[in-house]
Amino acid sequence: MTFVLFLLSTSLLLCGLFISIKKIQKRQYAVKLFFSLAVCVFIILTIFFLISDFFTGKGIDESVLYHLQYGLQGAGFGGYTRLIIGGLLGLCFAIIIPLFIYRLPKDDRAVVPSKKKIILSCLCLCLALTTHPASIDLMRQVFFVNGGDNGYFGNYMQPVTIKDVHEKQYNLVVIYLEGQERTYFDQTRFPGLITHLRELEKNSISFTNMTQSYGSSWTIAGMVASQCGIPLMVSGSAWDGYRRWNSMAGMSSFLSRATCLGDILKDYGYYLVYMGGCYSHFAGKGTFYDTHKFDEVLGLSSLLPLLSDPDYKTGWGLYDDSLFDQAVKKFISLYESKQPFGLFLLTLDTHQATKGPSESCDGMVYEKNPHDMFNAIKCTDYLVYNFVQKIMDYDHFHNTIIVILSDHLALKNVATYKLDRGKRTNLFMVLFPDGRSKKIDKKGSTFDVGCTLLNFLDLETDHLGLGRNLLDDKVTTFVEQFPDHYDELHNRKNSFLRLWNFPQIKENIVVSRGTIKFDNDDFCRIPAIVKLNDKIETEEIIFAFGGRKKCRSDINDFGGDQHFIWVDECLSVRELDNTLPQDGYCAFVGSLNGTHHLSFQIDQPRTISKQEILETLQPKTIASP
Repeated sequence: MTFVLFLLSTSLLLCGLFISIKKIQKRQYAVKLFFSLAVCVFIILTIFFLISDFFTGKGIDESVLYHLQYGLQGAGFGGYTRLIIGGLLGLCFAIIIPLFIYRLPKDDRAVVPSKKKIILSCLCLCLALTTHPASIDLMRQVFFVNGGDNGYFGNYMQPVTIKDVHEKQYNLVVIYLEGQERTYFDQTRFPGLITHLRELEKNSISFTNMTQSYGSSWTIAGMVASQCGIPLMVSGSAWDGYRRWNSMAGMSSFLSRATCLGDILKDYGYYLVYMGGCYSHFAGKGTFYDTHKFDEVLGLSSLLPLLSDPDYKTGWGLYDDSLFDQAVKKFISLYESKQPFGLFLLTLDTHQATKGPSESCDGMVYEKNPHDMFNAIKCTDYLVYNFVQKIMDYDHFHNTIIVILSDHLALKNVATYKLDRGKRTNLFMVLFPDGRSKKIDKKGSTFDVGCTLLNFLDLETDHLGLGRNLLDDKVTTFVEQFPDHYDELHNRKNSFLRLWNFPQIKENIVVSRGTIKFDNDDFCRIPAIVKLNDKIETEEIIFAFGGRKKCRSDINDFGGDQHFIWVDECLSVRELDNTLPQDGYCAFVGSLNGTHHLSFQIDQPRTISKQEILETLQPKTIASP
């Protein structure tokens, strides 16, 4: 389908140019400019789509927009040198070719095209842009029908109820394998690739029919789905909601209204630790774990100083053998603390942009296809097995559960053509000290992981978010009830936005050059607009970093009576109050049609009380004598 759209879009572009490009008179600047811009946009759309498809294998999806808006700080760009060079060359073409078209000399022997032909050319160019695969994907993500909640969707907002708690408390070790799906177990497609995990599966409870749904196809989304039972969504509806793709990037909390594994385990006395080889701030993982009551969040910055060789790392972070070495030490220290604990790990070697497998796997080659990606998969298979065996050999393993699961299906890599030859499923297996084993083929998804784990931990519950207990044959899972589950979720994004909790002004706010700080230590980064209702309650926070349009453009979309607090560069805020200086940062409290406002330059942190804001936005009318 993508190829057909590319073919159609390219054909329309060429037709539009062929009809009249060389016949346009030199002075028809507007038409030539339109042609040039259309070609420029077409090339940029193509670059954007191809780069996105390189990572996702399915064009521009929700993960692309999430990372563009949340930010790419902490990502390892070193593994994408060729892709970056190719993208930059493409952008050069996006400038050179349109300039050539604009300056293309007129053929004096040609007949000047009629207005009908020019209109037909412009129509073809417009259709070329709207039928481009990138345009189709973007429209699919931005425009959608926000369906009403039904009984099933209403459940995700319900408080999680733990029905029964057993006296015995298991410790929990969860290992997220980066893009290492269960499909790699298939001996037909990948003979001999996975050997050690297959051995572990023999003594585990393994779920063999785990699908992937909307909002769970990248790492942080997979973590949210498996721990909270919900898709990761950060957009609203149509263009008004599109602004919100970026809204969560400046928040101090992450899905604070959602109930997740960390919240529940903490309430039952667990000490919680997350360890991952990349920077914890990448994609908001650190904020997510901090919000949901993890005691320690250890990323590259925390783990790298513990290595004997700090240069032994990839562009993304630690190699997996280094991570597991530190994880063994952390496991032992947690066990010796005599407190129930949860240790959550994320591997990295099987990420598509790493430098290949860990050094401890030197000589370990997948003979069927000795590519670095396959070698890394085989290496991680060995390293996970080795780590699990070290834990199992520890004297006090008798009350620990080990969980091995995919964070998401593999992104596009050299194995994609084989992965797509049949059904693809995620990995989810649970190992108990007594070696109990069973294969469960009930159809489930990443949403069901958290609820199922709670029941494994003897914290019995019926649901966690959209997730259900896969151990209960009578229960209907989300993907069983909704065969078109991808569209079901995509069409109800606004329902899940409620789980993001915008900070409220209870007594005062403190405005500084970097943040707007609310009560209870909540804050948002600037530049930002805080939209307020008549009760001075925060309705939304809109940000303007990450390459977005300026805040002033958002304010132009407001109604004249919309209350807001705007903190930005003074040069921008001056558009509403030209008495402000041009340098530094300034704040504006008011509305577009308001008779009163409060504005000032931020030389040092300034406290504004809720009462002061209220009096500014709703001044009392003084009666005439």
